[in-house]
Amino acid sequence: MKRFLSFHRVELLAVVLFVGAASALHAQTSANPNASNSTSSRDITAYGVFRQDSRESPLIFPNPEAILGHRLLSKVGTGNTAVQGATDNYIMTASPGAAINRGYFVTDLGTLGGTESFAYAINGLAQVVGASRITGDVSTHAFLYSEGRMIDLYPLNSQSIQTVGPTEINDFGQIGSGSIFGGIYSPAVFDSRTGNLASLGSLGGVTSYGFNGVATSINNLGDAVGYSYIDPITRHAFLYSNGAMTDIATIKA
Repeated sequence: MKRFLSFHRVELLAVVLFVGAASALHAQTSANPNASNSTSSRDITAYGVFRQDSRESPLIFPNPEAILGHRLLSKVGTGNTAVQGATDNYIMTASPGAAINRGYFVTDLGTLGGTESFAYAINGLAQVVGASRITGDVSTHAFLYSEGRMIDLYPLNSQSIQTVGPTEINDFGQIGSGSIFGGIYSPAVFDSRTGNLASLGSLGGVTSYGFNGVATSINNLGDAVGYSYIDPITRHAFLYSNGAMTDIATIKA
């Protein structure tokens, strides 16, 4: 049976369900200043960058019951929240002073064959991007959920180096993220309409584990922002527009 999303007041639903999960994941990783840079498949590097190999994915998702927004019953304005069981999928909300509650349905997007998945961003057309375990939980791939169907976006943010959280989709189906080009993970944009995966270039630096940077957001003009390393230890924010990457740190007011 196909599962479809019911998006009433989509922005609120996105914040409650999806962004909450992504933020929890990114914060969990970034809060660990002692992350290892070795070549083990379980190594977690700084800034939410992960490694994985063909045997086992190192992406560590927290217990869903601990994530704000997952199976959560929230009455806005009262401060009352209660974590729901696995079969519950209805969220009741009430604006401060409102006399009538409105219902919002939470839909399970499914997976790419594995045991769990997480959504990171949603656009105005109700298209969702995120990450999912694949069959056998042997790896984690990026996905696009559109019109009731989950699509595997490999190789976008799906190979031996990945980021968790910085993935964005605009209203034209362009996805800002990253991928491996020539052995280096670099900022990239994937156009879901054409299937084209384009590298955005870099600011010149590469870390010891082969990471250059990632696009964290993209607007409806196709302009992307993110960060890129300028040397092995220093990273700068960038703006990608009209086919060129600009180091924002060099722009003076």
